[in-house]
Amino acid sequence: MKQRILIVDDQPEWLEFAKDELREYKLEVAKSSEAALPKLEKERYDLIITNIRRLDVLQAIAEKYPDNHVVVMTISPSTQEAATAYRLGAMDYFPRSFRSQSVLAVVEEAMRKAIQQKSTLTNAQRA
Repeated sequence: MKQRILIVDDQPEWLEFAKDELREYKLEVAKSSEAALPKLEKERYDLIITNIRRLDVLQAIAEKYPDNHVVVMTISPSTQEAATAYRLGAMDYFPRSFRSQSVLAVVEEAMRKAIQQKSTLTNAQRA
């Protein structure tokens, strides 16, 4: 079964790029925070990719869905944005670009960490 990713962003060019580059995953898109939050209530995603402008999504995930794995993207990265993203529980942070190798590397590493974390939790619950 394909791993599921929710992308919260409204930039058509980047979404098309992401759909093409991340085709090995099952992607869903929410173009606004208002569209993302109901999806999070109903579904479980292996990874959520959101724009740093969606701080309300990050805060909701941190409060209501802390076991979700989030990667944050931004157009113009800054130390302050990175600190905010990590403080709100993001596992990684990257500049939005159209370079497939960088996007794939971040997503694959996030998925690897998510699987490892899930396995650790499952093993701890069994013990």
